[in-house]
Amino acid sequence: MAKYTSDTKLIEGAATAYKNWDNVPGMYKGLEDLSKAGTDMMGEAVKGYEAEQEKIKKEKEKEANSRKKFNILSEDVLKKFDGSPTTTIYQDHIRKKLELLRIDLIQANKTNDQDLMSSVKQSFSNISQDVISHKESRADLANISTAVGGDNLEILTAWGKEEFTMDKKGGRDVFVIDVGGKKIRKTQEELNDMMIPQDAIPGKNYAAIFDTYYTSTRKSNDKTLKYSISENVIPKTADGLHAYLSDPGFGMEEGNFKSVMNTPDNKEGITAYLKTAGIELSAYDTNDDATDDYKEFVDAIANPNNKFWKGDKETWHETSGGITAELLANITKNAWEEELERRRQEEEGGEEGALE
Repeated sequence: MAKYTSDTKLIEGAATAYKNWDNVPGMYKGLEDLSKAGTDMMGEAVKGYEAEQEKIKKEKEKEANSRKKFNILSEDVLKKFDGSPTTTIYQDHIRKKLELLRIDLIQANKTNDQDLMSSVKQSFSNISQDVISHKESRADLANISTAVGGDNLEILTAWGKEEFTMDKKGGRDVFVIDVGGKKIRKTQEELNDMMIPQDAIPGKNYAAIFDTYYTSTRKSNDKTLKYSISENVIPKTADGLHAYLSDPGFGMEEGNFKSVMNTPDNKEGITAYLKTAGIELSAYDTNDDATDDYKEFVDAIANPNNKFWKGDKETWHETSGGITAELLANITKNAWEEELERRRQEEEGGEEGALE
């Protein structure tokens, strides 16, 4: 089991990255002006900050409600079936398409029109594939990552509950999805792109590397360890890394990256380290406990949708991937050093017993 400690080495990569972000207080909306303003401007700046926090609170409540609705859908509907639709909306749409093809087929047989016959056969094949794809996508929906949130989660949940009508655009089927009274138009391919899947492989690969290192009697080269983690554990895509950091099992712990980083010990140790690096996360926190700023700091590492990145997922992936690799390497080294010390003490205890 990986052991997390408040050892400042745990967050060196993140602190370095944060300093490379120019240590801009404006990473948190509304705080940049506060850092530049005099004390006479403090009141207005704090009001803006508090308004932003209230907005964030409401967004979190909305997110929690969306997650609850999706969990009900996943547990009570999708996991009980093989992905087949549970209403007739999609089936009725397919039946209409097949009826039109039946008419074309009759016409092709009557006139011996081979071009029309070939077109009908191809259309039948396309419809069959669409039905299979739709069924598979519904089954996949039950296993999406908790990295999926916000509007995407609401859209996918409404689609999974079959709260939609069917339309066509450019010869392609379009789902007109009802999300809180708002009509959202999505193709099956667009919906599939929104489904970031859970992936157990990075966790398994890290466990294998950790076990090899942990049981070793000789310290491995630090660069080799980090490279091994970078190549075999860190997902190669932004969506994959987002899922890895969002889903349970980070570093072989029960929680995800955020929950692990937000434990009291880690929060205390990391915040203290950042202060030694000249980074005061709590400088703008009215309670002076870094609660909000620290969580924002952790979210910026774990979440490509954090406002700091301005939608640049590739830069987030490169930066956060490096931070994650360093964190996992340090976690592994810390655990190995503790295990080595435990073995040393056992050996010394055994030698003392023999001398007696």
